[in-house]
Amino acid sequence: KARKKGKNADGLLTATVDTGERNPNGTKKYKYFRAKTKKELKAKVDAYKMDVALNGKPLDQTTVTLAEWVHQYLFVHVIHEVAPTTFHRYVNLYEVHIKDSDIGDIGLQTITHTQIQRYFNNKTDKAKATLQKIKNLLNKAFKSAIHNNFIRHNPMDGIIIPKTAKEAKEIKILTNEEQLRYIEASKEEPNGLFLRLALYTGMRLGEILALKWENVDLEKGTITIKESMKRSRVYSDDGTFIVEDVVKEPKTKKGIRLIYIPDILISELKRIEKDKGLVFETNES
Repeated sequence: KARKKGKNADGLLTATVDTGERNPNGTKKYKYFRAKTKKELKAKVDAYKMDVALNGKPLDQTTVTLAEWVHQYLFVHVIHEVAPTTFHRYVNLYEVHIKDSDIGDIGLQTITHTQIQRYFNNKTDKAKATLQKIKNLLNKAFKSAIHNNFIRHNPMDGIIIPKTAKEAKEIKILTNEEQLRYIEASKEEPNGLFLRLALYTGMRLGEILALKWENVDLEKGTITIKESMKRSRVYSDDGTFIVEDVVKEPKTKKGIRLIYIPDILISELKRIEKDKGLVFETNES
C-alpha cells in the first residue's frame, strides 16, 4: 500500500509504495512515484498495483537503453546459440542500424510502439530485406527482456515494414560474348582457374574456397559440394573478435550436391592435383 505522500523539492507530488520485497540488507524495498496532480499520481500507483496483482511481482527496474540491451542480448544469449558468421551479421545490424539510431538511446522500459514504427518509417531508403532483419533482431531482444522481467509487453507487436524505395538487386546474367571475354581475361590472372571454375560450374565463392581434393573425382569428372568458407569476425563474450576463415556445412541436405566438371577444366585441375588439402590454398591477409 501507499506508505506516504508529499511534495518533492521540484513541486511534484510523490507517493511511496511498499513492494513487499526486501533489499539485500534486509530493509523493505519501496517503489517511488511522482506526478503533477493527485489524480495522475493515484493513476500511476493504481496501475502499478494492478500490474503486480496480475503478474505476481513488479518489474525489475533498469535504466538500460535499447541499444545497451540489444548489445547485452547479443553477447550474453545469442553468441553461444548461432554460428560465428550468423552472429557477425547480427552484430553488424546492431552497429549500423541500432547502436547510434534514433531509438538506440531510448530507455528499454520507456520505448513505445509508436517510436519504433516511426523509426522504421524513416528507413525507407533501405532494402525491405534489411528492415525485416532489423525487425527480427529487435523482436527477439524484446522477448528476451520480457523473460528477464524488464518489460511486460513486446512493443514490436504490430510493427509494419513500410514500402521501401530501394529495390532488391537483380542478378545479372552474362551474355555469351561477356562469358568469352571473362574466360580470356581470366587466363591472364594468377587465380584464373578459380575464376573459370566459378563460371563453368556455378559454384558459390565460399564453396570453391572450401573445396578439398577429397571431394574432387577427376576420373569421373565430379565435384561433391559439402562445405562453404567465409571470412568472418569470430567474437568473444567480451566483445573482442578475431578474423578467421570459417568453414561450415550447408544448412540443408539440398546444399550437399554433385556437380560435373566440364572437360575443358579437368586437365587444368589435374596439373595442380594433390592428395589432400584445399584445391585453392588461401593466403592470410
